[in-house]
Amino acid sequence: MVDTIDSRPKGAVGEAAMKVLDSKLTRQMAVNMHACVHCGQCFESCHYYLATRDPKVTPAYKAEQLRKLYKRRHDWLGQLAPGWVHATQPTDEQIAALYEAAFGNCTMCRRCNLSCPMGLDMALMMRTARWMLTSQGLIPPGLKATIDTHLATGNNMGITREEFLETVDWLQEELQKELDDPDFRISVDRPGTEFLICLNPREVKFYPLLFMAQFKTCYAAGLDVGLSSAYWDATNYGLFSGDDAACKQIVTKTIDEAVRLGAKTLILTECGHGYRVYRWEAPGWYGKPMPVNVISYIELAAEQIRRGRIKVDKKRNTERVTYHDPCNQARSGGIIDEPRYILSKVVMDFQDMEPHGENNFCCGGGGGALTMSEFRDRRLAAAKVKADQIVATDAKIVATSCHNCIDQLSEIGKHYKLGVKVMNLCELVANAIVLPPKAVTVAVQEIGERPVAVDADGFIEDTSLWSPEAAVFLARRQGFGDVLERLTPDQWRVVDFTRAYYGRFGVPPMRETVCAELQLSKRQFGTLFPGTLKTLYRTAGLSREVVHKVAAE
Repeated sequence: MVDTIDSRPKGAVGEAAMKVLDSKLTRQMAVNMHACVHCGQCFESCHYYLATRDPKVTPAYKAEQLRKLYKRRHDWLGQLAPGWVHATQPTDEQIAALYEAAFGNCTMCRRCNLSCPMGLDMALMMRTARWMLTSQGLIPPGLKATIDTHLATGNNMGITREEFLETVDWLQEELQKELDDPDFRISVDRPGTEFLICLNPREVKFYPLLFMAQFKTCYAAGLDVGLSSAYWDATNYGLFSGDDAACKQIVTKTIDEAVRLGAKTLILTECGHGYRVYRWEAPGWYGKPMPVNVISYIELAAEQIRRGRIKVDKKRNTERVTYHDPCNQARSGGIIDEPRYILSKVVMDFQDMEPHGENNFCCGGGGGALTMSEFRDRRLAAAKVKADQIVATDAKIVATSCHNCIDQLSEIGKHYKLGVKVMNLCELVANAIVLPPKAVTVAVQEIGERPVAVDADGFIEDTSLWSPEAAVFLARRQGFGDVLERLTPDQWRVVDFTRAYYGRFGVPPMRETVCAELQLSKRQFGTLFPGTLKTLYRTAGLSREVVHKVAAE
């Protein structure tokens, strides 16, 4: 590994890495280098050691791979008698050992911190070691690619703005059905949005039900929430590589975007390290007082249930549930009571793991481990500890509040044949939400000499009463015709084409057909008729029955 990264002379990588350590040598770091008493209390706290009983994966041994370099350079005894204190030069072999310790055998979960009588911070040491290595190009390719993609595109999966907006548009339509509210809108880039939600790209790309569950929660609570189409990614994998410059760039753009939109609060999705980054680490990287509040989805949901703003029925979740505490949320974030309060309200049968809370074992997916495919086998071997915890609960569902945990727990379930379902907490909350029944209302507008009625779904009740004046009324009801007292020529082109197409074929045209025939891009179409295709169909005077029949087919 070390010998193949470039053509630098033997030992040059190590010497350059040591200069990085010199720049990171704070008082706190120096204490961690000197205060270990080699008592071994940390051994039993580490899931790597408990699963393998290999002394080379104990926290003390891993930390020693960094300490022996520090001692040779900064400790007087290490300089005079290096063999006495096991000090060593930064040879290529020692740098390779540090790489294995920092990336391959540690998730920086901080559980060993709790058992250390000297209060040493293992994660601080391993993150420093990771940056020493990363700065010299020694970084797992998957982790590097994730960070590079985020810096280049604004999110760690490289999702384009157009793809993001199309997904939001689709999920808005799905939520309108779920909520039985045709007027529901997901605000995007709207100035004055009180709560700005930061998502995990997995929710946009692979887990749209989680996206919907969180917006359903906010809807039930009556909160004013929205999204930015530019900087919406809650993750920050620079935390795992040790790259403070990358961390600073990512959090600064997101926070500045919240300020630009006038948001008061950032809601962090169920992302363990994302919450820790913005709640506890961001003020240091941002470099000035935080202009917005930061809250996790878990904290928000717990508070809204506690205040009675969200009504829930636990009988909707009847199977036994256990909860895995994400390390960065619980041990490094302080969110321990909130998920248990939520579960007490939304499930019938909850059984905690032992140990749990701040003492819970890491699932094995933290610290960016899931991006490091080269260490997959040892990651799953170390996860035997978590598998045994799950089995002991006899639970059918394992809930958590972190996407890395979700993926790792799902892999554990398959690898150890646990037969459990893994769910985000927001899914259980959404399942339990009880929305108040909606009254069926009909809006009536006098147009000319005839009253035109609109049903609860926004469609004209008698299509024979449609007229150009009725179209303006229907547009205004959907929130995009109230500024103009008329539709624009381009909007009329689309409306006329839609009505003519329906008259000829008996079915309304799909968006792709409209765009192709009228030479419009999807973005132009979305500007003319915000929301979903139903916006156009309502304006064009089509009936609710026709549109719903097409949707069903």
